[in-house]
Amino acid sequence: MRFKKNRYLLLLLSAITFVLTSSILYAAETEDVVEQRQSIREERREELKRPERAQDIIEMLKERALLRVKEKRRQRLLKTRLSASVIYGFEGNVTQASDTKGDHYQEEDFSMYWQPTFNKYLGLDTGYWLVNQSYFEQTDSSSLDHAFNFTVKLTPFENGKLKFSLGGEFEQLWYPLSKESSYTSPKHFLKFTHYIGKKWNYGGGYEYSEKAYDAKMARNQEKAASTDIVREDTRHTVDFFVTRYLGKWTLKVKGKAYVNFSNDHYQDYYDFESWRPSLSIARSFLEDDKLYVSFSPSYERKNYHERKAVDNTRYDDVYTYKTSIYYTLKKPWSLNFSNTYKKQDTNLDTSRYKNITNTIGLTADF
Repeated sequence: MRFKKNRYLLLLLSAITFVLTSSILYAAETEDVVEQRQSIREERREELKRPERAQDIIEMLKERALLRVKEKRRQRLLKTRLSASVIYGFEGNVTQASDTKGDHYQEEDFSMYWQPTFNKYLGLDTGYWLVNQSYFEQTDSSSLDHAFNFTVKLTPFENGKLKFSLGGEFEQLWYPLSKESSYTSPKHFLKFTHYIGKKWNYGGGYEYSEKAYDAKMARNQEKAASTDIVREDTRHTVDFFVTRYLGKWTLKVKGKAYVNFSNDHYQDYYDFESWRPSLSIARSFLEDDKLYVSFSPSYERKNYHERKAVDNTRYDDVYTYKTSIYYTLKKPWSLNFSNTYKKQDTNLDTSRYKNITNTIGLTADF
Protein backbone atom coordinates (compact mmCIF):
# COMPACT_ATOMS: atom_id res chain seq x y z
CA MET A 1 0.00 0.00 0.00
CA ARG A 2 2.80 2.38 0.94
CA PHE A 3 4.58 1.52 -2.30
CA LYS A 4 1.47 2.42 -4.31
CA LYS A 5 1.08 5.72 -2.44
CA ASN A 6 4.73 6.60 -3.10
CA ARG A 7 4.30 5.63 -6.71
CA TYR A 8 1.23 7.85 -7.12
CA LEU A 9 3.01 10.66 -5.31
CA LEU A 10 5.97 10.31 -7.66
CA LEU A 11 3.69 10.40 -10.70
CA LEU A 12 1.92 13.49 -9.33
CA LEU A 13 5.22 15.29 -8.71
CA SER A 14 6.40 14.36 -12.21
CA ALA A 15 3.21 15.75 -13.73
CA ILE A 16 3.52 19.01 -11.77
CA THR A 17 7.16 19.33 -12.78
CA PHE A 18 6.23 18.78 -16.43
CA VAL A 19 3.49 21.42 -16.33
CA LEU A 20 5.74 23.98 -14.64
CA THR A 21 8.58 23.30 -17.06
CA SER A 22 6.24 23.55 -20.05
CA SER A 23 4.85 26.88 -18.87
CA ILE A 24 8.36 28.24 -18.39
CA LEU A 25 9.39 27.09 -21.87
CA TYR A 26 6.22 28.65 -23.30
CA ALA A 27 7.02 31.94 -21.60
CA ALA A 28 10.55 31.81 -22.98
CA GLU A 29 9.31 31.06 -26.48
CA THR A 30 6.82 33.91 -26.29
CA GLU A 31 9.68 36.23 -25.35
CA ASP A 32 11.69 34.97 -28.33
CA VAL A 33 8.77 35.70 -30.67
CA VAL A 34 8.43 39.24 -29.30
CA GLU A 35 12.19 39.74 -29.74
CA GLN A 36 12.15 38.55 -33.36
CA ARG A 37 9.03 40.56 -34.20
CA GLN A 38 10.57 43.72 -32.75
CA SER A 39 13.66 43.19 -34.90
CA ILE A 40 11.47 42.87 -38.00
CA ARG A 41 9.65 46.11 -37.17
CA GLU A 42 12.94 47.98 -36.74
CA GLU A 43 14.17 46.76 -40.11
CA ARG A 44 10.90 47.75 -41.79
CA ARG A 45 11.04 51.28 -40.38
CA GLU A 46 14.51 51.65 -41.86
CA GLU A 47 13.41 50.25 -45.22
CA LEU A 48 10.40 52.56 -45.51
CA LYS A 49 12.77 55.51 -45.56
CA ARG A 50 13.87 56.44 -49.06
CA PRO A 51 16.78 54.12 -49.94
CA GLU A 52 20.15 55.83 -49.88
CA ARG A 53 21.78 56.09 -53.29
CA ALA A 54 24.99 57.61 -54.60
CA GLN A 55 23.04 60.47 -56.22
CA ASP A 56 21.43 61.30 -52.85
CA ILE A 57 24.89 61.57 -51.27
CA ILE A 58 26.14 63.89 -54.02
CA GLU A 59 23.12 66.17 -53.70
CA MET A 60 23.50 66.30 -49.93
CA LEU A 61 27.12 67.43 -50.22
CA LYS A 62 26.25 70.02 -52.89
CA GLU A 63 23.58 71.57 -50.66
CA ARG A 64 26.23 72.68 -48.19
CA ALA A 65 27.41 75.28 -50.68
CA LEU A 66 23.96 76.89 -50.55
CA LEU A 67 23.83 77.49 -46.81
CA ARG A 68 24.63 81.21 -47.27
CA VAL A 69 21.53 81.78 -49.38
CA LYS A 70 18.84 83.17 -47.06
CA GLU A 71 15.88 81.45 -48.69
CA LYS A 72 17.64 78.13 -48.68
CA ARG A 73 18.53 78.58 -45.02
CA ARG A 74 14.92 79.34 -44.16
CA GLN A 75 13.78 76.21 -45.95
CA ARG A 76 16.29 74.12 -44.04
CA LEU A 77 15.05 75.52 -40.73
CA LEU A 78 11.48 74.56 -41.60
CA LYS A 79 12.29 71.15 -43.10
CA THR A 80 9.87 68.40 -42.09
CA ARG A 81 9.24 64.83 -43.17
CA LEU A 82 5.89 63.07 -42.99
CA SER A 83 5.39 59.45 -44.03
CA ALA A 84 2.38 57.11 -43.89
CA SER A 85 2.04 53.52 -45.11
CA VAL A 86 -0.62 50.83 -45.30
CA ILE A 87 0.70 47.27 -45.60
CA TYR A 88 -1.07 43.98 -46.14
CA GLY A 89 0.81 40.78 -45.40
CA PHE A 90 0.66 37.06 -44.83
CA GLU A 91 2.98 35.39 -42.34
CA GLY A 92 3.33 31.62 -42.60
CA ASN A 93 4.35 30.97 -38.99
CA VAL A 94 3.07 33.70 -36.68
CA THR A 95 4.11 32.09 -33.37
CA GLN A 96 7.43 30.87 -34.81
CA ALA A 97 6.74 27.34 -33.62
CA SER A 98 7.54 23.94 -35.11
CA ASP A 99 3.80 23.37 -35.78
CA THR A 100 3.32 26.20 -38.26
CA LYS A 101 0.14 28.25 -38.49
CA GLY A 102 -0.15 31.27 -40.76
CA ASP A 103 -2.30 34.36 -40.67
CA HIS A 104 -3.04 37.53 -42.63
CA TYR A 105 -2.39 40.90 -41.07
CA GLN A 106 -2.73 44.59 -41.78
CA GLU A 107 -0.21 47.18 -40.72
CA GLU A 108 -0.31 50.97 -40.57
CA ASP A 109 2.95 52.92 -40.28
CA PHE A 110 3.16 56.64 -39.57
CA SER A 111 6.06 58.98 -38.83
CA MET A 112 6.56 62.73 -38.61
CA TYR A 113 9.87 64.54 -38.08
CA TRP A 114 11.17 68.06 -37.79
CA GLN A 115 14.65 68.17 -39.37
CA PRO A 116 16.05 71.72 -39.16
CA THR A 117 19.62 72.68 -40.01
CA PHE A 118 20.70 75.69 -37.93
CA ASN A 119 24.09 76.15 -39.56
CA LYS A 120 26.71 74.09 -41.36
CA TYR A 121 27.66 72.34 -38.13
CA LEU A 122 24.42 71.77 -36.22
CA GLY A 123 20.97 70.29 -36.92
CA LEU A 124 18.14 68.29 -35.36
CA ASP A 125 16.06 65.26 -36.30
CA THR A 126 13.22 64.87 -33.83
CA GLY A 127 9.76 63.40 -34.07
CA TYR A 128 7.38 60.50 -33.59
CA TRP A 129 6.70 57.14 -35.26
CA LEU A 130 3.94 54.53 -34.89
CA VAL A 131 3.44 50.96 -36.15
CA ASN A 132 0.02 49.33 -35.67
CA GLN A 133 -0.13 45.64 -36.61
CA SER A 134 -3.44 43.70 -36.58
CA TYR A 135 -3.68 39.96 -37.22
CA PHE A 136 -6.98 38.64 -38.55
CA GLU A 137 -7.18 35.38 -36.54
CA GLN A 138 -4.24 35.14 -34.13
CA THR A 139 -5.16 38.37 -32.43
CA ASP A 140 -2.85 37.77 -29.44
CA SER A 141 0.00 38.80 -31.77
CA SER A 142 -1.60 42.17 -32.63
CA SER A 143 0.37 45.13 -31.28
CA LEU A 144 0.80 48.89 -31.24
CA ASP A 145 4.40 50.13 -31.21
CA HIS A 146 5.23 53.84 -31.04
CA ALA A 147 8.01 56.17 -29.88
CA PHE A 148 9.20 59.75 -29.50
CA ASN A 149 12.82 60.49 -30.37
CA PHE A 150 15.25 63.40 -30.31
CA THR A 151 18.53 63.48 -32.25
CA VAL A 152 21.23 66.16 -32.42
CA LYS A 153 23.17 66.09 -35.70
CA LEU A 154 26.74 67.40 -35.66
CA THR A 155 29.00 68.08 -38.66
CA PRO A 156 32.37 69.06 -37.16
CA PHE A 157 34.31 69.81 -40.37
CA GLU A 158 33.78 72.29 -43.22
CA ASN A 159 33.57 69.68 -45.97
CA GLY A 160 30.57 68.02 -44.28
CA LYS A 161 31.77 64.48 -44.91
CA LEU A 162 31.89 63.38 -41.26
CA LYS A 163 28.57 63.38 -39.40
CA PHE A 164 27.61 62.47 -35.83
CA SER A 165 24.15 61.77 -34.40
CA LEU A 166 23.48 61.55 -30.69
CA GLY A 167 20.19 61.41 -28.87
CA GLY A 168 17.52 59.22 -27.40
CA GLU A 169 14.19 57.55 -27.94
CA PHE A 170 11.33 56.50 -25.68
CA GLU A 171 9.41 53.53 -27.08
CA GLN A 172 6.23 51.84 -25.88
CA LEU A 173 5.12 48.47 -27.23
CA TRP A 174 1.57 47.43 -26.33
CA TYR A 175 -0.09 44.04 -26.85
CA PRO A 176 -3.82 44.55 -26.06
CA LEU A 177 -4.52 40.80 -25.69
CA SER A 178 -1.12 39.69 -24.37
CA LYS A 179 -0.30 42.23 -21.69
CA GLU A 180 2.69 40.33 -20.26
CA SER A 181 4.52 41.11 -23.51
CA SER A 182 3.94 44.89 -23.28
CA TYR A 183 6.85 47.11 -22.24
CA THR A 184 8.41 50.57 -22.33
CA SER A 185 11.98 51.13 -23.51
CA PRO A 186 14.16 54.27 -23.24
CA LYS A 187 17.22 54.30 -25.50
CA HIS A 188 20.38 56.43 -25.80
CA PHE A 189 22.70 56.31 -28.80
CA LEU A 190 25.74 57.79 -30.56
CA LYS A 191 26.30 57.19 -34.29
CA PHE A 192 28.64 58.43 -37.01
CA THR A 193 28.91 58.31 -40.80
CA HIS A 194 31.99 59.21 -42.87
CA TYR A 195 31.62 59.87 -46.62
CA ILE A 196 34.70 59.14 -48.73
CA GLY A 197 34.31 60.80 -52.11
CA LYS A 198 31.24 59.77 -54.12
CA LYS A 199 31.79 56.02 -53.99
CA TRP A 200 32.20 55.03 -50.34
CA ASN A 201 30.89 55.65 -46.88
CA TYR A 202 31.19 53.83 -43.60
CA GLY A 203 29.94 54.29 -40.07
CA GLY A 204 28.74 52.73 -36.87
CA GLY A 205 27.45 53.45 -33.43
CA TYR A 206 26.65 52.44 -29.87
CA GLU A 207 23.23 52.19 -28.20
CA TYR A 208 22.23 51.60 -24.59
CA SER A 209 18.61 50.60 -23.98
CA GLU A 210 16.42 49.53 -21.10
CA LYS A 211 13.18 47.55 -21.17
CA ALA A 212 10.60 47.50 -18.35
CA TYR A 213 7.60 45.18 -18.74
CA ASP A 214 4.13 46.33 -17.72
CA ALA A 215 2.88 43.08 -16.18
CA LYS A 216 5.55 40.36 -16.49
CA MET A 217 7.20 39.76 -13.11
CA ALA A 218 10.83 38.81 -12.53
CA ARG A 219 11.61 35.33 -11.12
CA ASN A 220 14.21 34.25 -8.57
CA GLN A 221 16.58 31.28 -8.88
CA GLU A 222 13.86 28.96 -7.57
CA LYS A 223 11.56 30.15 -10.46
CA ALA A 224 9.13 31.85 -8.07
CA ALA A 225 7.74 35.06 -9.57
CA SER A 226 8.12 38.24 -7.56
CA THR A 227 4.98 40.07 -6.54
CA ASP A 228 6.50 43.54 -6.64
CA ILE A 229 9.43 43.48 -9.10
CA VAL A 230 8.63 43.64 -12.81
CA ARG A 231 10.90 42.08 -15.38
CA GLU A 232 13.55 44.54 -16.60
CA ASP A 233 16.31 44.19 -19.21
CA THR A 234 19.32 46.27 -20.21
CA ARG A 235 21.11 45.98 -23.54
CA HIS A 236 24.40 47.26 -25.00
CA THR A 237 24.55 47.32 -28.82
CA VAL A 238 27.31 48.19 -31.29
CA ASP A 239 27.01 48.21 -35.08
CA PHE A 240 29.01 49.14 -38.18
CA PHE A 241 28.53 49.33 -41.95
CA VAL A 242 30.50 49.92 -45.14
CA THR A 243 28.77 51.09 -48.34
CA ARG A 244 30.10 51.00 -51.91
CA TYR A 245 28.36 52.66 -54.89
CA LEU A 246 28.95 51.25 -58.38
CA GLY A 247 26.84 53.20 -60.86
CA LYS A 248 23.27 52.27 -60.01
CA TRP A 249 24.40 49.43 -57.77
CA THR A 250 24.68 49.78 -53.99
CA LEU A 251 26.58 47.21 -51.91
CA LYS A 252 26.44 47.41 -48.12
CA VAL A 253 28.08 45.17 -45.51
CA LYS A 254 26.72 45.49 -41.99
CA GLY A 255 27.45 44.02 -38.60
CA LYS A 256 25.58 44.22 -35.31
CA ALA A 257 26.36 42.78 -31.88
CA TYR A 258 24.65 43.15 -28.53
CA VAL A 259 24.52 41.68 -25.04
CA ASN A 260 21.28 41.49 -23.04
CA PHE A 261 20.99 41.29 -19.23
CA SER A 262 17.81 40.75 -17.22
CA ASN A 263 16.75 40.81 -13.56
CA ASP A 264 14.95 37.49 -14.14
CA HIS A 265 17.38 35.08 -12.46
CA TYR A 266 15.79 31.70 -13.11
CA GLN A 267 18.43 29.92 -15.24
CA ASP A 268 19.26 33.39 -16.64
CA TYR A 269 16.65 32.82 -19.33
CA TYR A 270 17.07 36.30 -20.79
CA ASP A 271 20.82 36.80 -20.48
CA PHE A 272 22.39 36.29 -23.90
CA GLU A 273 24.69 37.76 -26.51
CA SER A 274 24.18 38.04 -30.25
CA TRP A 275 26.11 38.99 -33.34
CA ARG A 276 24.63 39.47 -36.78
CA PRO A 277 26.57 40.04 -40.03
CA SER A 278 24.50 40.95 -43.10
CA LEU A 279 24.81 42.01 -46.71
CA SER A 280 22.61 44.22 -48.88
CA ILE A 281 22.77 44.27 -52.69
CA ALA A 282 20.55 46.84 -54.40
CA ARG A 283 20.06 48.43 -57.80
CA SER A 284 17.84 51.16 -59.23
CA PHE A 285 16.16 50.83 -62.63
CA LEU A 286 14.08 52.80 -65.13
CA GLU A 287 13.99 56.54 -65.72
CA ASP A 288 14.52 58.65 -62.60
CA ASP A 289 15.35 55.44 -60.71
CA LYS A 290 11.67 54.71 -60.13
CA LEU A 291 12.27 51.01 -59.53
CA TYR A 292 14.55 49.98 -56.67
CA VAL A 293 15.28 46.32 -55.87
CA SER A 294 17.31 44.96 -52.97
CA PHE A 295 18.34 41.53 -51.68
CA SER A 296 19.49 41.21 -48.06
CA PRO A 297 20.78 37.93 -46.63
CA SER A 298 21.82 37.82 -42.97
CA TYR A 299 22.92 35.40 -40.26
CA GLU A 300 22.48 35.76 -36.51
CA ARG A 301 24.09 33.71 -33.75
CA LYS A 302 22.56 34.02 -30.29
CA ASN A 303 24.29 32.42 -27.30
CA TYR A 304 22.39 32.16 -24.01
CA HIS A 305 24.43 32.36 -20.83
CA GLU A 306 22.54 29.81 -18.73
CA ARG A 307 19.27 28.87 -20.45
CA LYS A 308 19.30 25.11 -20.79
CA ALA A 309 18.77 23.05 -23.92
CA VAL A 310 18.83 19.43 -22.75
CA ASP A 311 22.39 18.93 -21.44
CA ASN A 312 24.03 22.27 -22.25
CA THR A 313 23.24 25.94 -22.72
CA ARG A 314 21.04 26.98 -25.62
CA TYR A 315 22.14 28.66 -28.83
CA ASP A 316 20.18 29.82 -31.90
CA ASP A 317 21.27 30.23 -35.51
CA VAL A 318 18.89 32.43 -37.51
CA TYR A 319 19.16 32.68 -41.31
CA THR A 320 17.18 35.40 -43.10
CA TYR A 321 16.81 36.13 -46.82
CA LYS A 322 14.81 39.19 -47.80
CA THR A 323 13.91 40.63 -51.19
CA SER A 324 12.36 44.11 -51.37
CA ILE A 325 10.98 46.04 -54.35
CA TYR A 326 10.07 49.75 -54.35
CA TYR A 327 8.31 51.50 -57.22
CA THR A 328 7.77 55.26 -57.19
CA LEU A 329 4.40 56.32 -58.54
CA LYS A 330 3.42 59.93 -58.99
CA LYS A 331 4.87 61.77 -56.02
CA PRO A 332 4.40 61.37 -53.09
CA TRP A 333 3.17 57.80 -53.63
CA SER A 334 5.20 54.60 -53.88
CA LEU A 335 4.48 50.87 -53.87
CA ASN A 336 6.58 48.31 -52.04
CA PHE A 337 6.69 44.53 -51.92
CA SER A 338 8.80 42.24 -49.77
CA ASN A 339 9.40 38.52 -49.38
CA THR A 340 11.20 37.26 -46.28
CA TYR A 341 12.33 33.71 -45.60
CA LYS A 342 13.55 33.01 -42.06
CA LYS A 343 14.87 29.78 -40.61
CA GLN A 344 16.01 29.12 -37.04
CA ASP A 345 18.31 26.23 -36.14
CA THR A 346 18.96 25.58 -32.47
CA ASN A 347 20.07 22.87 -30.06
CA LEU A 348 16.58 22.94 -28.50
CA ASP A 349 14.48 20.68 -30.75
CA THR A 350 11.13 22.33 -30.01
CA SER A 351 12.42 25.77 -31.07
CA ARG A 352 13.34 25.06 -34.68
CA TYR A 353 11.10 26.80 -37.18
CA LYS A 354 10.73 28.25 -40.65
CA ASN A 355 8.74 31.34 -41.54
CA ILE A 356 7.87 32.99 -44.86
CA THR A 357 6.30 36.47 -44.92
CA ASN A 358 5.01 38.34 -47.97
CA THR A 359 3.87 41.96 -47.81
CA ILE A 360 2.60 44.59 -50.21
CA GLY A 361 2.13 48.21 -49.25
CA LEU A 362 1.42 51.77 -50.34
CA THR A 363 3.48 54.64 -48.90
CA ALA A 364 3.12 58.42 -49.06
CA ASP A 365 6.15 60.63 -48.30
CA PHE A 366 5.83 64.38 -47.82
